[in-house]
Amino acid sequence: MKKLSLALFLIIAATIIVVAVLLAPEQVHNTYFWVTIGWLVFLSFLNWFVSTYIFLKSGKNSINTKFGILPSLNVVVFIYSIISATFLLFTWFTNESNVLPNWHLITQILLFSTLSIFTIFFLFASKGAEISKGNFSIDKTKLLSTTEYLKSQDQNDENKKYLGELYEVINYSIPHLTKLKSEENYRDLTKIFKKHFINKEKVKTEIIKKAIVIAKNC
Repeated sequence: MKKLSLALFLIIAATIIVVAVLLAPEQVHNTYFWVTIGWLVFLSFLNWFVSTYIFLKSGKNSINTKFGILPSLNVVVFIYSIISATFLLFTWFTNESNVLPNWHLITQILLFSTLSIFTIFFLFASKGAEISKGNFSIDKTKLLSTTEYLKSQDQNDENKKYLGELYEVINYSIPHLTKLKSEENYRDLTKIFKKHFINKEKVKTEIIKKAIVIAKNC
């Protein structure tokens, strides 16, 4: 997936460069022409990175609260890119392909600073979500996705039954992580998941039963 994602960006970047050269071949020796093209490629990189972050950073059953901010951040980056690129091309053509004036550079800096501020606010919100879930290494979403994955992989009917029960207990019996009946039991449950569940294809039946008992008392 990562290689396909990288190939997508390279295709987009190559398209921008080739089309620009074909549209203005007389500008290939103009340094400011390549500065303009470089900025357009950078804008495409920003959009590509935000759009494909989940594929670049996520592993099997990986859950990260930063993924929740991606849709909003994606929209902000896209709008910023459209404004910045349009402003750049307008200035480039009206300035007869010469060096960009200071007022343009100042405006671009202000636009980029605004995007950076929005991004920081989104990251603050992401961190706040992490804190609100309690200081635990694994949250409920991770437990549920791991259990569901194991159930889909295990061919043992008995294991499937107990994994289904464990999923129901985690989903409906364990409250919000800030309102647990026993944080110690929840930590014990996460230790079992780390040791026996995560990145595994199959778990012993007795381990699943033990996890169910602990989950009922979290």
